[in-house]
This record gives sequence, structure tokens and C-alpha cells, in this order.
Amino acid sequence: MNAKKGRVWAVLAAGMLCVSGCATVPEFSIQIDSEPQGARVEVNHDYIGDTPVVYTLAGNDNRTFDGGWVEDGLIVFVVTPPFRQTNLYTQKKSFRPSGFFEEGDRIPERMFFDLRRPPEGLQIRVNP
Repeated sequence: MNAKKGRVWAVLAAGMLCVSGCATVPEFSIQIDSEPQGARVEVNHDYIGDTPVVYTLAGNDNRTFDGGWVEDGLIVFVVTPPFRQTNLYTQKKSFRPSGFFEEGDRIPERMFFDLRRPPEGLQIRVNP
């Protein structure tokens, strides 16, 4: 009878460990597209594919970016025009992740980059 009780306690303990230590982190997908398609997409300098592409990442329960993996304080998506296509512009979108006592930006379901439009903000062009 003692061996049977021991097995029951072992199963219960294993179940409790799994419930407390195996919490799932929610994952969210972002559909990324561009005009024209075939543009190179990077997230924090890591290549993730050419548009259209779906990027999946872990986030917080409230669909905000988690900052645990971010080194520079921002999550930056950079989309570069397809090779040998002219009159197109590289586009960038930055998001602030959650931090201590501060909620980060929400993870969008879709992102679209129009590479035919110049990026907003100050642009400095250097002619060689």
C-alpha cells in the first residue's frame, strides 16, 4: 500500500511542477507585406524573409511586445526594396517593448510598407 501512495504522490508532484513551471507564453503572428512585393524584411538585424511573410513572436497576454529579447530598447522592422528596382525607399517601423511598470506597444496583426513613398521624418541624402 505504501508503494501505491508513493506513486500517487509522485504523479501529483510531477503534475504540480508542470502546471507551475510549464506556463505557455502567448505567441502572435504579424502578416508583413509591401508594395512592391519581394522586399527583404529584417527584425533587429535578423533576416526573416521576403514579403509577403508572416512573423511569429512571443508577447505578453495583452498583445504587447515583450522586451526580454531586445538589446537596444526597440524592436525595429526594416524593409529593403527588392534588388535592382529603382525609385524605391527603405522603410522602418519601430516599437517599444514592455518594461518595468511600463506597458509596451501593441503587436499589430498586419504591417504594410509602401516602398514607393519616401519615409517620414528627416532624411539626409549624401551624393557620392
